[in-house]
Amino acid sequence: MIVTARLAVLGLALHAEQARAAEPRYLGVASCSSSTCHGAIVTREGGRVEQNEYRVWSQKDRHSRAYAALSTEESRLIATRLGLDSATKAPACLACHSMQIPEDRQDPGFEVKDGVGCEACHGAASGWIRTHYAVGVSHQKSVDNGLIKLEDPATRARTCMPCHQGGSDRGVTHQMMAAGHPRLSFELDTFTHLQPTHFKIDDDYHLRKTVTDSATAWAVGQAVSVDSYLSMLTRRVDDRNAAWPDFALYDCFSCHHAIGTQLADSGPAPGRELGLPRLALPALPLYRALVELSGPKAAAELDRATNAIRQAGVTGGAELQRESAALAELARRDTKAFADRRFENKELLTLLANISSPDRVRDYRTYADAEQATMACQALAATIADPKRKALPENRATALANAVQGLFAATESEETFRAARFQEAMAKLRRAL
Repeated sequence: MIVTARLAVLGLALHAEQARAAEPRYLGVASCSSSTCHGAIVTREGGRVEQNEYRVWSQKDRHSRAYAALSTEESRLIATRLGLDSATKAPACLACHSMQIPEDRQDPGFEVKDGVGCEACHGAASGWIRTHYAVGVSHQKSVDNGLIKLEDPATRARTCMPCHQGGSDRGVTHQMMAAGHPRLSFELDTFTHLQPTHFKIDDDYHLRKTVTDSATAWAVGQAVSVDSYLSMLTRRVDDRNAAWPDFALYDCFSCHHAIGTQLADSGPAPGRELGLPRLALPALPLYRALVELSGPKAAAELDRATNAIRQAGVTGGAELQRESAALAELARRDTKAFADRRFENKELLTLLANISSPDRVRDYRTYADAEQATMACQALAATIADPKRKALPENRATALANAVQGLFAATESEETFRAARFQEAMAKLRRAL
């Protein structure tokens, strides 16, 4: 019996070792940098790709400098305040400023100092690196081999969100922010367009991949943002070594403002008490505007779920986990619904009207709220402006574009932001509609 038991243990160990060996390996950015692959100095014409993608990443993309940012004086001070020897070695910092890959899944070419490299977004390359350029092999085949399908907005959002907002395995804590780490901000469509372009959407791209408009990408991003926040919330509740609540999960300006400088709470919603801290989730009012398109029943269901989380968030525990799971289920359902939906012109205009309505604008009480609303209006206006849609006559389209620029001017910086100026910019946008 003892021998049999030992053999069983050895068998399990061998199985685990084989499973680890079968996991895809990370090859490092060097595997993409050849001049015949993605490291060309001069853009190649006539092919599916321009082959300069590595150069774009290394020279223009801030992801390539994410690890180097940990060696700045500012990062050194943050690490010192947190009691860390070095930000370049701290797992909490490396989680987003580099790629924390187990050593047994790293090829010799993999370097932590490369920061957020190609495989952070595209997936471990050992499985797909040969198929993704092979003649006659479909894009889907590479996806089946582990290439991350970033053209899908839900997949892209779930890839970006853990570092740019926080999620189930990482995020910025209140302690980090107190030490000097900046507030995180993200919106899928805006940040996609701000990313230095290393692909071209041409006829060939359309043949191989699905192209999503800005409105759909934005909508999917809102739902994934809610889901990711709830993953982070649940993780903090589960961590018995962490103090509760972690104030990074709540609106900073629930505490950090002089009385009278911020807008007052817009009033109690059903089941909600005044004075409870607001969730640090600027996407929530915008997500609700999307849900309203499905009717009052869906909006009421969302209100019940968010109010329950707000109530339970004071104490944490099992009730908060249960309510978070309920809202996360709604967010995941809506993620799929938004991804499969093509918003009609009337729906886009309705969304803009709802987002800029006086009642909704009162929910944008802080810079983070206004910033998210501005990016939402930009995504919706950009989709409406598509000439193929013929959504608005030229003069109204111009007025709408000018109004969106006014929103960007009102949210130019956190230091100069004034809620009243932003409300005026929103009123201009309403008039443009």
